[in-house]
Amino acid sequence: MINKNCEKCENYVLKSHYKLCGRCYKAEITKTRNLTNVEKHYIDKNEKELTELDSCKITIENLKNELLERDKIISEKDNLIEQLQRKYFILTTGSYYVKIDSLGDKRYFDENDLLHRTNGPAIEWSNGNKHYYNHGERIIKKE
Repeated sequence: MINKNCEKCENYVLKSHYKLCGRCYKAEITKTRNLTNVEKHYIDKNEKELTELDSCKITIENLKNELLERDKIISEKDNLIEQLQRKYFILTTGSYYVKIDSLGDKRYFDENDLLHRTNGPAIEWSNGNKHYYNHGERIIKKE
């Protein structure tokens, strides 16, 4: 079944060979003549289904907005937890915290989120390369 919209109001049309939705069809047909029982039944059925579709669209939009809001709250909580974990680590170690990514690369940061490490490289790549930083400024060391 092909989704189609009404030629006048862009509402959903139930069958692909119809050009108008029930509301527009009723308005057009009542201008010219009285409705038959079959036409009344079609229009009533179509209007009921359109009303149900409209309420479903509203419900879906509300659910989408609610999920987006929850995702935003969860993201904010995750960020706050990460910040608290960093601060705790820095308080207990006194110097820096470490991030290890999925490839095994290690990055060391100070309390201001700058690359920093005094007793070794601030970045240890999984391929063996090392980069040294002091509070965000790269230090070139020849080994």
